[in-house]
Amino acid sequence: MFASVALYAGGAATLAGTAMLLRRRTRRAGGALIAGGVAVAAAALFWPVSEASVATKVTHLDGAMPRWQFNEVHDIHIDADPRRVYDAVRAVRANEIALFKTLVAIRRGGRKGPENILNPSDDAPLLDVATRTTFRYLADDPPREIVVGTGIGPGIDATMNFLIVPEERGCRLTTETRVLADNARGARIDEHPLALGQVRAEALGEERVRPRRDATPGAEASMLRRERLEAIRQHVLALPERQRMAVLMHKYEGMDYKQIGDVLKLSESATKSLLFRAYQTLREKLKTFI
Repeated sequence: MFASVALYAGGAATLAGTAMLLRRRTRRAGGALIAGGVAVAAAALFWPVSEASVATKVTHLDGAMPRWQFNEVHDIHIDADPRRVYDAVRAVRANEIALFKTLVAIRRGGRKGPENILNPSDDAPLLDVATRTTFRYLADDPPREIVVGTGIGPGIDATMNFLIVPEERGCRLTTETRVLADNARGARIDEHPLALGQVRAEALGEERVRPRRDATPGAEASMLRRERLEAIRQHVLALPERQRMAVLMHKYEGMDYKQIGDVLKLSESATKSLLFRAYQTLREKLKTFI
């Protein structure tokens, strides 16, 4: 919080100082203001980042990202039942949110490009656009919570949820975004739900799917490891939606067959069959890494 305020204050001071340079009488003060603003902004950028975490996992978001450095929370009371709110979250389109398309156009610099969350169409729900491009579902628990996540840079993950909590009249919709920037990317990548570092042994067999260690030192080893992890991630993303969701809930959320079946509206036996097919596909695709 302090770093954010300092960064914005430094930027404002720099802009004010630049304006003061236009008048001869205030040029010296303007130069000093610019120097001070740059110093404050630089200090904010290099300020040590603190990490927060949950002591007890209460929501699916807590399970997906139990620790983070940056987060933002918004909430609103809605005079409607949880099911209607959940359905509205799933169905909302870009053209139904005031200024959304304007803001994302500014974010992408006005450039055209393929459909994604920064360039959404008007004929598809935003969540559908997001999860068929750069985001993925980490949890879908109607009508209580939806969690999506994405990678926004090397070693940087962002996770967002929509949490619906019943109240006396209607319910409260809360959305929280968490960001974890972990410089030790290799140490964390195996924990990522799409890394498949520890899929259940009964589904994949006795051996676990793990990237093999390289004997090659230095940058080449890191590059090969990144390539393998990206290949694993792509194979998971290529699974049919229900299989992908079941694997994520089973492996990363630690949910049992009954819990997964409740989310996917399947019987326990159908859930086991779904997971078996998913793990069988992954085992075949990832056999070079076993």
